[in-house]
Amino acid sequence: MKKYNISHSYSVDLWDEGVCDGKGFGISWIYACLNPIRQKVERGLNLTQTNFQLSPYFILYFDLLEKSERFTDSIIETARQPLSYSAVSALLENPINPDGDWFSFARLTEKYGLVPLHAMLGTGIHEHRTDVLTLLKNRLLLFASELRRAGESDFEKIKKAALEDVKNILNEQLGVPPESFNWNYNDKNGDEYHLENVTPTDFYRDFCETDVNAYTVVADERVRKNENSGTAYLPIDVIKMLCKKQLESGEQVVVCADTRQQSNRMLGILDTDFCDNETVFGSDRSMSKTDSFDYKRISPCDFISLDGVQIENGLPVRFKAQDSAGALTGADGHYTMNEKWFDEYVFYAVINNKFLSK
Repeated sequence: MKKYNISHSYSVDLWDEGVCDGKGFGISWIYACLNPIRQKVERGLNLTQTNFQLSPYFILYFDLLEKSERFTDSIIETARQPLSYSAVSALLENPINPDGDWFSFARLTEKYGLVPLHAMLGTGIHEHRTDVLTLLKNRLLLFASELRRAGESDFEKIKKAALEDVKNILNEQLGVPPESFNWNYNDKNGDEYHLENVTPTDFYRDFCETDVNAYTVVADERVRKNENSGTAYLPIDVIKMLCKKQLESGEQVVVCADTRQQSNRMLGILDTDFCDNETVFGSDRSMSKTDSFDYKRISPCDFISLDGVQIENGLPVRFKAQDSAGALTGADGHYTMNEKWFDEYVFYAVINNKFLSK
């Protein structure tokens, strides 16, 4: 391990007002996708409040509810298949999963809207992810066992009861999503605003300055996972330059990466030379990015947002990144990512279409 003289200075630095703390709940995809939007709200309204936050629990609530609904529908579709049937076995092994991505976030935001953190704070017990997921899993598996023993005429009744219980679990664990909320804020001009009965969809449309449909996922062509219609596969150097361009415009960039690799959260380092494998093993034991992905050494397991970049001779040499691990990690919750680490461990970035060539 080499000694570090870590630089946290950047040619473009968009955000120093605080990071979110997800308490290890495992929904980095929601926090990362919210980061650029909360900055737009704060600066668009010229808020006196710093580190303005949006509620991740609002999006998570509907994500888990919809996943529960899809599980019940899938169990109904496979009700007459044996338990040993591969599709049934897969459903029962993993009935609910909190993982998500930009596509999930964009769809949920477009459908349900967004709310400020004060409008849905969570309940406190929401911080125990295992409890939430275990409660949901147990209720969904009970549904599966009841339904597979019932006649078809009872399917909808059993499904309705199960989903009512799912909603009760989510209400208790995450809070009740508001149909509307009141919002008071001050701007830096000294003006006060008092808004009443704002709906989540109105808030998203009127205050967030974001159209989630105006973005494209650009992924490293070396780790082509599937042919998703919303994904453009490009060389990693092109993706880096797109991130630089978007940051220079004043907008943060959501990226998906494997932050377990060559990193130190307490120091705030994302550096391919953090662990010198050649010295440790006496020879080069590296793998190509394609092989690393195909053989499961790396995976797109974490989401972070880029909010700064150091540019030298027109090229990005390091990025400033934030995740949702709180301010006690890195430099007040920020990490320095060198451009080689970006090459090896970033899978995709979410880029505004205005920066993409037609």
